[in-house]
Amino acid sequence: KQGTSNAAFRSTKPRVPNLEIIAVTELDPWRLELRCDNVLFDEDFPVENYILSIPNMTDATLSWPEFENLDHYYYDGSLGWEYSPRSTVFRVFAPSASRMSVVLYPSASDSHGREQFPMRRIMQGVWKAAVSGDLAGKYYKLLAEGDDKRLYPGVEVIDPYSRCNTAHNGRGLIYGAETTHVSDRPKIKPEHAIVYELHVRDSTIDSSAGVHHRGMFLGLTERGTRFRASSSSAVVKELGGSWLMRDASTHDPAHGTDMELSTALDHIVEMGVTAVQIMPIQDFDNDESCHNGEQYWWGYMPVHFNSPDGWYASSTHTAARVHELKRMVSALHDAGLKVIIDVVYNHTAEDANEYNLDAR
Repeated sequence: KQGTSNAAFRSTKPRVPNLEIIAVTELDPWRLELRCDNVLFDEDFPVENYILSIPNMTDATLSWPEFENLDHYYYDGSLGWEYSPRSTVFRVFAPSASRMSVVLYPSASDSHGREQFPMRRIMQGVWKAAVSGDLAGKYYKLLAEGDDKRLYPGVEVIDPYSRCNTAHNGRGLIYGAETTHVSDRPKIKPEHAIVYELHVRDSTIDSSAGVHHRGMFLGLTERGTRFRASSSSAVVKELGGSWLMRDASTHDPAHGTDMELSTALDHIVEMGVTAVQIMPIQDFDNDESCHNGEQYWWGYMPVHFNSPDGWYASSTHTAARVHELKRMVSALHDAGLKVIIDVVYNHTAEDANEYNLDAR
């Protein structure tokens, strides 16, 4: 307590607002009351630029509070990236890190043009960086340093709040302003719900379904798709020809006349359901480029919760997965169907190391 009344702040950089100690509380001599004119103590306040000097004591550089128990941190602000044509702000929750950086790339794969920007620690265990310029179309990853092995120190990782990845082990994409229209959901009371669960790929993948974008988000936007077959074909017999005949546009069992049935979205609507529950489409542990039918995934092994999976998109290195998912939801709404997304938050895709997932 001795000498505390002579304590003072000094800044380490020019043009930093002055802080003045005006009182020391009697109950807690280490609690200082400050006077600061025109200073906003928000996350952009440069607390690290101030040093507290107290006579007969070692100077201390100020910092936002840090907690030994990570559960004591709580941040209710925006995480991930916030875009504007002038600059993009990045925020990531990493309380156990000692340093954080944003790494930018002009392309989805190679390292040419790589740029690294340091982040500064702000309140509640969050790190922040504002990078000037129009970053729309740029790709990014994060680089952490610290003793916590779960940070993958020295290894570039995808931002957990990235909204568009090139793959679960690829890079995040800053796609800029997002303007894809999504129609309003239909007004259907819960007690009137008839829910049909579907897998995006399975709903439209068959070559006889007449769908152009087979197995993709856009496949469920197509209308007027039809299955055409002869009433005497093996396919119709296997499905039960007598049941199919009642729905056929033309039929003549005796002569094997061609028949036509609705498929994909039209078929779902004709079933009379009022909502579709879509199996997981969050970025999961898979090879998004595999479309030869040799591999198959349900999607219940998520890696990144905030990016759609590119296996269902027409392109993996663009924002197609974001635009096309929205177009699918809009088309389902237009067809009078509510949309339920099956999500998996209680576990992640495991990898060989002892930590939860390979976020590289």
